[in-house]
Amino acid sequence: MGNDSSKVPEYTTSLSVFTPSEQKQISKIFREICEANPTAIMFRLASAGLAGMMQLDKEKKKQKKHQQQEQMKAIKGGFGNPHLRQYLQKYLPAKLIDKLYREMATIGGTNNVKEKVFVVALASILKGSLEQRAHVVRKLSNENGAANPDEVMELIEDLLKVYISICEPSEQIKSWKIESSDKQLHKLARCMAHELFYPNDNNHSMPRTNIPAGMMFNETDLEKWISRSPLFLHIMDLVLHACFNVSYIEGASSPWLIPKIPVAKVTNWEFTTLLDIPSLILINSHIPPEFQKKWRLLFSSQVHGENFAKFVSNIKNQGPSVLMIKDKDDHVFGVFAADSWKLNPDFYGTHRSFLFTLAPTVGVYQSTGINDHYMYLNQGQATLPNGLGVGGQLNYFGLWMERDNYGVGHSKAEPTCTTFNSPQLSGKPDFEIEVLEVWGVGPEPGEDVDADEDISILDRDPGAEALLELAGKPRASHGLRDKQNDNTPDQHDLPRDQYKTVEG
Repeated sequence: MGNDSSKVPEYTTSLSVFTPSEQKQISKIFREICEANPTAIMFRLASAGLAGMMQLDKEKKKQKKHQQQEQMKAIKGGFGNPHLRQYLQKYLPAKLIDKLYREMATIGGTNNVKEKVFVVALASILKGSLEQRAHVVRKLSNENGAANPDEVMELIEDLLKVYISICEPSEQIKSWKIESSDKQLHKLARCMAHELFYPNDNNHSMPRTNIPAGMMFNETDLEKWISRSPLFLHIMDLVLHACFNVSYIEGASSPWLIPKIPVAKVTNWEFTTLLDIPSLILINSHIPPEFQKKWRLLFSSQVHGENFAKFVSNIKNQGPSVLMIKDKDDHVFGVFAADSWKLNPDFYGTHRSFLFTLAPTVGVYQSTGINDHYMYLNQGQATLPNGLGVGGQLNYFGLWMERDNYGVGHSKAEPTCTTFNSPQLSGKPDFEIEVLEVWGVGPEPGEDVDADEDISILDRDPGAEALLELAGKPRASHGLRDKQNDNTPDQHDLPRDQYKTVEG
């Protein structure tokens, strides 16, 4: 990158975690941050009209040399907080930008961040180990020491808002007729933070309404938490990679840049789904990765009517699915069924199935391994229950729907369902269905699972590139693609002493 690295071992080590292509992108980003207003002349030319074009062209030539000299001085001197604010204002709130800047300035020991320091910081931010990412989380939560629950919650909610904002132009979000809300974002954030707040809870997904008081979390606590929270890591990684647009080539070193939001296949949105964006993110992040890219509507009682035979006909032999119920007490809950629904007088399925709640509380309840009572669908039997069931045991299911009395079901738990350790999902043990909705997830039966595995996220999703262009940040990887995917690992264990002061 044109610097003498012999005096800064941390810089050499940090630089080595990036491919040559990524190093070029980082240099380009650094220059863009340092330059005060690189688009001013072009804006004036576009605004002048034909009459003033010749004069402005002369002015442009006259100023070009001076501008280049000033830019070289700016790049050599590094960037300050106002530069970083201007560069990241389309993405992050000012408070997070300021914290990022101060962390970078601390590494360099000066007010201005020079290129070597920037490389060291990005190596930790974009490709750090869990220990280094925990340091970033702590600094973004509380710069001065251990973070309390409110500070962690504020960070999670801020990152969630940025994440959704970044994803809004994408094909995934545009395919859904759903919105987000601060209330649902808060619930999702609470669900994500549960294992941090209650590390010794026997059921790590059991929702709680209170935030614990008096607790403080150091970097060791945060590292243990993020090691068990792949959704939080995905959200933080996508946000930071979008801020510093490096490695947008899927299959190389940044696979997290694909949002955990599927594309919806719906013939006609003539119904109101039970999902919102936070709920969709939560459920989709917990299902196996091979089923996360596409969802297709199989059944909605608002569209297909209230008929159990029609319901079974639509969902049978359709592969894995997400079934959701809203009961007449306004509780919303459901199941991810990891196998196709099929008529069977016995329980079947695999441990990858799980139960969940979306309202009034949010929680995910995964297999305990105590039994294999994952899925049950039966009809026409005189001696066995006829209907659809999940978890528990016959006549005492974690989730049950009657065949012969459509709209009636139960959710039994004293205190929890043995199969999933889930509580009572519905408002009452015996509930009535207000809305029933089922989505098939992943490829349709017979469709190739990995057909688009090597396609760049920006090639498959022009909306993501459009967002970067609108933000004045065209993708740095454009024109820098490697002919073959490299094998650069996604996480690099940089020396912990990289946080010592380094020279610019």
